[in-house]
Amino acid sequence: MDNGPARLFVTAGQTGLMLRRLIPTAVLVPFLLGWLRLSGQRLGVYGTELGTSLLVIAMVVLFVAVLLTTGRALARVEAERAAALVELERRAGALAASQRRQQDSEDRLIQFLEGLPVGVFVVDASGKTVYANRYSLELLGHGIDPDARPEDLSKVYQAYVAGTDQLYPTERSGIRQALRGEAGELDDVEVLTTNGRRPLWVQFTPIRDQSGAVAYALSSFIDVTEQRRVARQLAEQAEELRQSNAELEQFAYVASHDLAEPLRTIAGYVELLARRYQGRLDAEADRFIGHAVDGCARMRSLIEGLLAYSRVGRSEQQLTEVDCDLVVADILANLENRLDEAEATVEVDALPTVRGNALQLAQLFQNLVTNAVKFARPGTPPRVRISACRDGTRWRFLVADNGIGIEPPYRERIFGMFQRLHTRDAYPGTGIGLAICKRIVQAHGGVVWVDDNPGGGTRFWFTLDDVQEAACVSS
Repeated sequence: MDNGPARLFVTAGQTGLMLRRLIPTAVLVPFLLGWLRLSGQRLGVYGTELGTSLLVIAMVVLFVAVLLTTGRALARVEAERAAALVELERRAGALAASQRRQQDSEDRLIQFLEGLPVGVFVVDASGKTVYANRYSLELLGHGIDPDARPEDLSKVYQAYVAGTDQLYPTERSGIRQALRGEAGELDDVEVLTTNGRRPLWVQFTPIRDQSGAVAYALSSFIDVTEQRRVARQLAEQAEELRQSNAELEQFAYVASHDLAEPLRTIAGYVELLARRYQGRLDAEADRFIGHAVDGCARMRSLIEGLLAYSRVGRSEQQLTEVDCDLVVADILANLENRLDEAEATVEVDALPTVRGNALQLAQLFQNLVTNAVKFARPGTPPRVRISACRDGTRWRFLVADNGIGIEPPYRERIFGMFQRLHTRDAYPGTGIGLAICKRIVQAHGGVVWVDDNPGGGTRFWFTLDDVQEAACVSS
């Protein structure tokens, strides 16, 4: 039945179309026309010869009409078939171009992966290794084992827990975690290579299909032998530097402490000479004695500054809650005479409570205030403002003045030891005060910097740790 005439009759092609149009015409039309001829003869409408002629003519006309209709239908089917072939060729061409682009993209991806200085491993959902790039093969020293299961990878590729002879546990391996849909990294893996055991840094991630299921597990890794060697070297150098700094601090403390006593002796005798013989000798002797007294005073200031500098950070900081309002009030009381002599004005906004060492913070504020008063503009009374505002989890403090200012090229230099921008005759001092400020701030885990005051002068900023949540108390 399926392969007989009936199948040809119902087919959608040209043969089926012709059969469906011609067979009914060839069967039904002769019977219908014959019946009409006989009916006309019985009724006497026409004779036998005329009826036969009319029958033939009608059959010819009808068959011609059927053939024309069928021809037009066949032509339409042929046109549709040709259009379908053109569309099919277009789609085939587009599919081929898409496949070429996809292949080109895959080739470029493979070239990219092959050129990476990073090992790349890809395992499918069944656990079969489907790809490993050149770096990974060179590092391991042998090809991949496509039949190795995830639970066997540590053994096959001789992966160990760093610093031990224990094979890396299967449940902790990056491939196993990626197949479970997890992403992450490992830094405790070592593999046995042709150059011995090498530490690896491993990153793993799952690759999902459109349904969200894990289709592949991607593991990338690099040899971090050199990085770890450099890290160890940096750690050793940092420890050596720490020890060197500690020794230097101890030396500075001991040297300055031990120098203080003989200096007091020398200064005492020089001052005794000045009291007894000043004015009794010639002018040149008086000048020499004056230089000696001045030199002893400067040396005393330097030693005291060096001692203060070396004390900061010599031992573990004992940090407590420090009310900066009280600290600043105390140092302003201590500086009252000096501020009055300079006709200085100090404005203090509400200040926060911070974590710190009260004595060191007092020295910090005192150094900045005295610095502002000392470097005032000639003929202009000093004006200082102290304020603070929140800066994330810290407080940012500001000590601003209307003094002579600091040029940008010197704003880092001023925090160095014994760094002076002016002569001692113009502005006396040791060049240690701001270095102590920086050391105190750094010992508290903060930073200090300087910029211009928009109204003229200098602004010193520094940060300290917060001990309470509060809004900005000053702009």
